[in-house]
Amino acid sequence: MPAIQSSSCKFVHVQSFRSVRQTRCLPTRHCVQASRESSIQRSVKSSQAQASSRLPRFYCETPLPDVVGSSLQLSATESKHATRVLRLKDNTLVEVCDGQGQIVTGKLVTTAKAAAHIVTTTPSQQVSWEGCKWELAVACGSLQSSRADWLLEKCTELGAWSFRPILSDRSPGIGWKGVGKTNKGSGEADGYAMERGAGRFGRWRRIADAASKQSLRAHHLILQPAMTMSEFSAHVAAAPSAWVGAAGGSPLRDQGLAPLVNIQPDRETEPRLLIIGPEGDFTMAELNLLTHHGAQLVSLGCLRLRVETAALAMLSAAQLLI
Repeated sequence: MPAIQSSSCKFVHVQSFRSVRQTRCLPTRHCVQASRESSIQRSVKSSQAQASSRLPRFYCETPLPDVVGSSLQLSATESKHATRVLRLKDNTLVEVCDGQGQIVTGKLVTTAKAAAHIVTTTPSQQVSWEGCKWELAVACGSLQSSRADWLLEKCTELGAWSFRPILSDRSPGIGWKGVGKTNKGSGEADGYAMERGAGRFGRWRRIADAASKQSLRAHHLILQPAMTMSEFSAHVAAAPSAWVGAAGGSPLRDQGLAPLVNIQPDRETEPRLLIIGPEGDFTMAELNLLTHHGAQLVSLGCLRLRVETAALAMLSAAQLLI
């Protein structure tokens, strides 16, 4: 009888041990998943906290000083934004950027006329460009003003290095300053009306600057002068690489992007080109000209895209693939 009790107890002990072991092993997968979710949540909360603690940033065209305690005068637009829009008080810590990668921290000082200047509290520091330097070249002259403005704003926010309009057969201009104004009697345009794209470039500059401030870019988007197709083909030949979005091309991921993963942007003197044609696309002669000078045709999918959609899709794909 004692032996039976002993074996019975031993059996119960073994069973209970197995059940305990099983209870501990069963939720392991769920614990790992919960651990991953909590890790992601912590990362998101950390990023949100970091974003909320970022100092307000203002841009200054003058060179930033290296000496602590130096004074920087903000422009009338930036002063108004600081004092009337953001309603910042004296001695508020802010950042000042020159749009060329230099950033300095300082305290805001206002005057009675809503003018503001910054007294620096740290030496200026250089922020390096991260990733590839992409030049987005688009034949965008045929786009309506609002669509072209939207394109400029979004390519700035997505991190394009520069933007260049292309003058093609189906997009021969980018807008003319004073267009529609003619000399009475002669019917000829005024002299200032022939300044190619002057009015539109000024507007694009303001839009790009506002988008740089919103996205906290340390480097302004570079607005390059427009080029004809013959001029641009020489530019393509000198570029490290160039891709043209065109129907029938191979996918962008198959265009030898692997070597670009380990590039060092600081050592690259010339940007890489992402090229989008006008509404109706480039002519066959223009495509042949570009490919003859080293550009590669790439496909952006089976759907027909608007010019601005194709440009941003190509820029986004290039940023993500490399």
